[in-house]
Amino acid sequence: MSEEKKREDVTRDRYGFVISAEQEKINSKKEKREMKNWKSYMKKINNDFNNVQKSKTLKELIRKQGIPPEYRGEMWKSISSSNQHSNVLMSYNELLSTFEGQENVHIKQIDKDLKRTFPESEKFESAEGIAALRRVLVAYSWLNPEIGYCQSMNFITALFLLFMDEE
Repeated sequence: MSEEKKREDVTRDRYGFVISAEQEKINSKKEKREMKNWKSYMKKINNDFNNVQKSKTLKELIRKQGIPPEYRGEMWKSISSSNQHSNVLMSYNELLSTFEGQENVHIKQIDKDLKRTFPESEKFESAEGIAALRRVLVAYSWLNPEIGYCQSMNFITALFLLFMDEE
């Protein structure tokens, strides 16, 4: 059987990781149940993530059910207040274009770690997913040269890329 055919025969979750068909059914039921409570919460804040306020209700919802994937990226930005930090010195695209083609001491290690990052996920098996991960990591290494790049930043960044746009 070809490698491509084998890949078609597996069940993958919404993030591209291989799971059993049984686990997919369990996940689906659980997500539907939890989504009901989150839809009620979102209705209370008029479906506007700018209206999110840290509250006992929100804490309980997150602790008991987690944040549904549909809301996760925006909710993370809202809860961390990162959506209010528009005073960043340079935009992501400006940063990429300013340092395009330049090398720094971190790029070699970043390149080594790219293929090691969630290799079983469809997103990071693709050239497009790997390229996005590399751009974010390299941009950060230029933005914060004191830290640059360190172990496991690739996994943290990849996790964010599963829920958020590259920028």
